[in-house]
Amino acid sequence: MMQGTHTTAAPATNGSAAARSGIAPGWRRAAGGALLLAALGIATVQAAPDAGLTIEYYDVQGTTLEQLRESLRTLGPVDDDGERHHGQVRWNLQWRYNYSTDRGGCRLTGFTVQRSTTMQLPRWVDVDRVSPALRSDWERYSRALRLHEDGHVETGALAAAEIERRTAAVKRSPTCAALTATLDEIGKAVIQEFKARDVEYDATTGHGATQDAQI
Repeated sequence: MMQGTHTTAAPATNGSAAARSGIAPGWRRAAGGALLLAALGIATVQAAPDAGLTIEYYDVQGTTLEQLRESLRTLGPVDDDGERHHGQVRWNLQWRYNYSTDRGGCRLTGFTVQRSTTMQLPRWVDVDRVSPALRSDWERYSRALRLHEDGHVETGALAAAEIERRTAAVKRSPTCAALTATLDEIGKAVIQEFKARDVEYDATTGHGATQDAQI
């Protein structure tokens, strides 16, 4: 009998940005990420364990609304297509599985998915130097942007759960090479499906405009 272990990783990236006077180049908004996913028919899937959410901040400057908007436009994170956004989420999934061989072929003996997520958000360094009204508007916008990005985090969690659900039906294969190929094919297919769901989430929420993530 032979035993083995295999690990595969797959990333996904999403960005977001909006402007109060209309949606600025970019994406999203978060109100009700869970409700949106429920509408897509996947809300009942249980999320896999999270290796951790890392939040990274980039500094924006300005003491007027116009200066702030310009800083957000020019300093926001860049997505894989080279576009800047006010916020961005990258979720990464790694699946690890164990197998053993016998006369019947190759048998799956264990399968786990681990996810890690990085969120990038703006931090206004001049917020204490502006009017109470503008500060209040920033706080509203920051909460809404975080809510929207949390919707993308949830997509990664549901993707991990879906990989586990689908691979649960895989018990054995004639060879370990075939078993490995089947499991990796499932994982990569789920990644692509949920990346598309992230895009649909942005389209459904107007890239964040319907969730008030605009300033």
